[in-house]
Amino acid sequence: MTAVVDKAPPVPTSELLKRLDVRLWLDHTNDGRVFAIMLIVHTAPDFDPDADPDDDAGPDDDFDPAPIEQHMLGVAAALGIRPTGRGVAGESAPAHIGRRVYVDGDELRVSLSAVRDILRVPRARYWAPAALGLGQAVVAVGLDELAANARREEVQEYIEASLHAGRMYAAVSDVAPAPGRIAVARRRVGVGN
Repeated sequence: MTAVVDKAPPVPTSELLKRLDVRLWLDHTNDGRVFAIMLIVHTAPDFDPDADPDDDAGPDDDFDPAPIEQHMLGVAAALGIRPTGRGVAGESAPAHIGRRVYVDGDELRVSLSAVRDILRVPRARYWAPAALGLGQAVVAVGLDELAANARREEVQEYIEASLHAGRMYAAVSDVAPAPGRIAVARRRVGVGN
């Protein structure tokens, strides 16, 4: 399936933002340069494991991936991200989308254009200071769903398949302290008073 958009994708809603899963990790290029990655995906629909397997309306029979694709295209558009045809690990340089990722303690805030709500990512305790130190992160948006409990190998397979099929959007975002954190830090050290 190739992403073909006849009209502008929908603007992400607060309800959609709650269904997104964000994967964070650090990686390195072949020459040893470290970079931070944020993968944003739609969580896979929950299927009832106790459902009757002989039931004609199984999970594969009534699942339509098109709405998820449209929602994720909306997320990519709200971030200013365009499709990428190459690997996330630096095989081609992704576009720069400005400052979209903010660090507030152990929480990340991802700013989306034309969206009142922000995507909040709790429990980024190790990733947040590393990304803040690097000053940038690769932000990738997958157009297909991924199970929330997917293991590292499954996530890697997802990325490779998505890149191969042209179903991964990626760009580089600046990473900075959340605006409120800057003011608090300045007050603590007496800067700008």
